[in-house]
Amino acid sequence: MRSRTVVTLICVLLSCSAARANAQDRHPPASSSDKPHPLAQEMFKAGAMACASVAHQLASLVSSGKEISLLQVPQKDVDRNIVDATLLVPKEKGLALVSMTFAPNQASGCGASFRGVMYVDHPCPKAAEKACAELKMQPLGGTGALLGIINPKAQVIFMPASKGCVLVTDELVR
Repeated sequence: MRSRTVVTLICVLLSCSAARANAQDRHPPASSSDKPHPLAQEMFKAGAMACASVAHQLASLVSSGKEISLLQVPQKDVDRNIVDATLLVPKEKGLALVSMTFAPNQASGCGASFRGVMYVDHPCPKAAEKACAELKMQPLGGTGALLGIINPKAQVIFMPASKGCVLVTDELVR
């Protein structure tokens, strides 16, 4: 899987600058463990085998080793239908939520998309500058929200909330 496909996850959980530096066509670094990520294990046990390796790759990129994963699978034909997974990833202050959708039997194998959501204690302009300084942010109407286009398949939105900002990233992986 190309590192570029996880730019938005890293933008929410780390920073766009680091993600851009690593956004080359290469596989993510191997895990220190030979064991598949618990999400991939859950998918395999539930019968969603076609996308378990993609789930392993995505979940491993945001893994803290302490995240909680929730899996939703259909009752029939699990390996032929959309599967949804949610990771709750502990951060220094609160949680990040990463929602992933996996679609087996696509032209490219397993199609996937994800959305990452995280609250930060900074106003949105400051949060955008800190997390994704190299992106040109576009205001979204009079909402106070900012939009950054990472690539044609990925975007990040900074939305005002209370005294801080909610970061939402979306990406089509395959």
